[in-house]
Amino acid sequence: MLSLVLVYLIGVTYFSRFYLSEAELLFDREFYYNEYMLESINLGKIMIVLFNFVLITNSFVFNKYDYFLISRKPRKKVIFSKIFIVFIISTIYTFMLVILLYLIPSFLTPYMLPDNFFIIARLLAVFSAYYLALFTFIIIIFKHIYFLFFSFAGFLVSFLSSEFLIEKNQSSSFNAFISLLFPDITRFINFGYDFLYGSIFVLSLTIGLILVSIKHYTICDI
Repeated sequence: MLSLVLVYLIGVTYFSRFYLSEAELLFDREFYYNEYMLESINLGKIMIVLFNFVLITNSFVFNKYDYFLISRKPRKKVIFSKIFIVFIISTIYTFMLVILLYLIPSFLTPYMLPDNFFIIARLLAVFSAYYLALFTFIIIIFKHIYFLFFSFAGFLVSFLSSEFLIEKNQSSSFNAFISLLFPDITRFINFGYDFLYGSIFVLSLTIGLILVSIKHYTICDI
């Protein structure tokens, strides 16, 4: 966790262009701000997915205590507790990144305009929750770490194919399809940062994945 935070700290520090003169940063303030937000959010998404990947791997793949726990507690209570704990940890990590995203340029540059803090925090929190739920679903259903790598690859494809500064209804057919399974945050014209299908859709998918994961865990062999 600390190593990923350190990588993100170095990244957002570099993206802030603190090494440029104050006069240059102020001259094209909006451009540097938009570039910083785009690069930092993109790096943040990668760090969040990597962290959730490691978190789920350690919680469900390398953890050998599930048999011990379910022999003493109801299965539903065990899986609910595990999911709740990993979601808390992931949420704390996500908000640490959001704070760094706004804090670093506020000290190092003159162009920081923290007018959308809560919007970005909400989007990244939903993004983090979805991929944590997806990884949980994958490992509970398929029970093998290789399938986690496939889902991580799916995120990378979605990430690399994301279309920036377009209208939502101008998205390509491929991007529209892959965003159903691997939603990504991008920046739209006259709309700002958002998911292609909106936060409510992604949150609904997240809840659905969690419910199916809990149900499968309680009725199937682990």
